[in-house]
Amino acid sequence: MGASSDAYMCLSEKGIPWPHGGLSATLRDLARFGMLYTRSEILAQKQSIISFAQLKEIFDAPAIDNPIAPFKWGYQWDLASDGIMVKGGFGGQILLINPEKEIVIAYFNYVDKDWGMNLVSDNAISEIIKAIDIKEK
Repeated sequence: MGASSDAYMCLSEKGIPWPHGGLSATLRDLARFGMLYTRSEILAQKQSIISFAQLKEIFDAPAIDNPIAPFKWGYQWDLASDGIMVKGGFGGQILLINPEKEIVIAYFNYVDKDWGMNLVSDNAISEIIKAIDIKEK
């Protein structure tokens, strides 16, 4: 993917990595990771890293019914519908990808003193999606 820096994985007090989360990378490298899911990069890599079949599986995964929102936790993506994939992280990080439109948005927010879940709001994601759609018209 052409990362410019090493990534760091959070470990438990016993030194066991948290593979479900806790990966720390630079903003630019997060965007480079997101590019792996774009149509042009899938074609350039001859589907060797991410394939169109895997992308289809992500978008076809059933949503999990929960009281907050119908998240698509299959393959660790929080949202995968209407051509948009979104993954949020603790402290406000977000990766938004539109594979067909070749759009990748990597975003870092902040972590408050209580290490709360300062995730990007649904409103912000909705506005980003609207802005993407406006560009096409």
